[in-house]
Amino acid sequence: MSIQVELHRPVTSIIGPYLCFENVIGHVLALVVKDKDGGITLERDIAVNADNAEDNQLAESVVKTIEAKLNEAFPDPNKQPEPSKLWVPE
Repeated sequence: MSIQVELHRPVTSIIGPYLCFENVIGHVLALVVKDKDGGITLERDIAVNADNAEDNQLAESVVKTIEAKLNEAFPDPNKQPEPSKLWVPE
């Protein structure tokens, strides 16, 4: 089922208090978050929320392409790297 995504801004924003996207069938959010201790983390939220197979296939294709580029630029430190496919003789 499609979802609604809202991004809320500070009340003082001259652009408006929030952005709202309805009927979202896939999303990739990459958020740079400053922690209370001063550390910086990259938070990700990636999902496909399509109602039918055709929309699901399209959304999944786009989301996977974006996720691959994000992983290429900023590898997820929580995931183990894939083993090398290079064969080395013993």
